Amino acid sequence: MDEIKTCKQKVKKNPDDADAHNGLGNAYRKLGENKKGIASYKQAIKINPDFKVAHYNLGAAYCDLGKYKEAIESYKYAIRLDPDFALAHGSLGNAYDDLGKHEEAIDSYKQAIRIDPDFAEAHYNLGVAHTRKEDKGESTGSIWVTNQEQQYGPRTQSGAGCDGM
Repeated sequence: MDEIKTCKQKVKKNPDDADAHNGLGNAYRKLGENKKGIASYKQAIKINPDFKVAHYNLGAAYCDLGKYKEAIESYKYAIRLDPDFALAHGSLGNAYDDLGKHEEAIDSYKQAIRIDPDFAEAHYNLGVAHTRKEDKGESTGSIWVTNQEQQYGPRTQSGAGCDGM
């Protein structure tokens, strides 16, 4: 709760600071208050429509609520702003996979891996998507890469609070 209070003070001090609104959204998401997080991310985007991280975080909040179509639109917008945003490609793949759109998920994971070959979570998710699509010959190589994930931990973008992404 202290983090939300701190973030609200930053927003109050400078209401036109997109970073402050994004940080408040992250603080809300950490507490599972995704609807409030969405409102904060939308305000950040209203202030700075080209704020790729706010678009990304908006997509993550929508995913948390099971609103995958809205998440896909947010991730796609973040990718339009930065085509090399590997994390957004990976999260886009997750949203597609959650909708059962495995081919689109596979394409998104492949794009994330093309941008960042060490993105272990994208390799793992690519293997899982191939398995779900019953394309088992393609899955083994990608799942093997997850040994990195087991050794170093998954690579994800979580809400980093007022001072983070």
